[in-house]
Order: sequence, then structure tokens, then C-alpha cells
Amino acid sequence: MIFHEIAEFTKYYLHYSMHDVRKFPHNRDGFRVMVQYPFDRGMVFAGYHNLQQKEAATLGNITQVGFVEPWFTSLTQVPVGFGGSGGVNVLGRTTKLMLGGGYGFTPRFKGGLMYMSVNHNRATGANLDNIDFLMGIWKVDLDYGFTDKLAGSLGYINGRIEGNYFNPSNAVRNLDMTQSAPYVG
Repeated sequence: MIFHEIAEFTKYYLHYSMHDVRKFPHNRDGFRVMVQYPFDRGMVFAGYHNLQQKEAATLGNITQVGFVEPWFTSLTQVPVGFGGSGGVNVLGRTTKLMLGGGYGFTPRFKGGLMYMSVNHNRATGANLDNIDFLMGIWKVDLDYGFTDKLAGSLGYINGRIEGNYFNPSNAVRNLDMTQSAPYVG
């Protein structure tokens, strides 16, 4: 899986959905806005998503045929006094902001830049069920068309994830990662 696709996290190992889960995500309601502005030699774009779970993932429904929940896994049944939510049905929310653009320096030589910020949040009040983390991802790439049928690409991508994901102690964050990778294709 490509790092910048982690924000969607719509794929499961050895599973395939019969629809485009980026356009029609599993178990989500909300709105999405995407705006593009083309100009002579390129374009800029901006997008915003605000999606909430339709149904909380519980031990009762995660085993039902057809129920798919990629991010907000099952709420624990751990009692409230021991760090869990006691199975309270709290819905998670994902918000995403995207900014970017591309420019054609020449008809064959083009460049692009993209930034994406994604927040996954489920505030249950119980440490073991809380999910609250932010991902910031940026990418820059250059493309060159050698011929009409042969092109090359060179780029760099950087991603940062920080926050809490099923953390027994919200006092210390348990997600703190940066990943960077150059790529050639």
C-alpha cells in the first residue's frame, strides 16, 4: 500500500470491494467538496471531507456479513472504571483537507505538489476506545514524457502521524511516526 493511501485505509489484505471505496466509503455519512481551477499550463485544487460513521463498530456487528469498518474498530466491552467505554456506541469522524496543484513547464515536463491533512477522531471518554490522531502528508513529483508512449516520474513523499490510537494512557501519545520516501517510475 502506498503511504498516502493510508489516510483512506479502505483496503484489507486479500479482500476486494466491488465498488470504489474512495467515492463510496464503507459505513460513512457526510459531505465532500472538491474544487479545481485550471489555468494555461496547470491547475490547482482544494478538497475537504467530513465523514462520520453510520453505525458504531461493536462486538455484536463486526462479525455480521457485509459490515465493514476500516478505521474505527470495535468498541471494547471493558468496564468504564478499567479504561474502557463499557460498549457505549460512540461514532467516529474523519475530516480531511487536501491542497495541491500541477504545472507544465514544457509540453513534456510537468511537476506537481500535494498536501493532505487527515484527522480520525472517536472521543468515547474511555482511554482504550479513544481514537484521535492527525496525519499530515505532502508529496512533490516531476514527470517527463520521453515519447508519446514512454514517460518517467521522480518524486518525494513525506508523512507524519501523531496522536492516540487505543491508548491505555492518553497522557502520553502512542502514535508518533514520520516516513519519507523518494520514488522513481
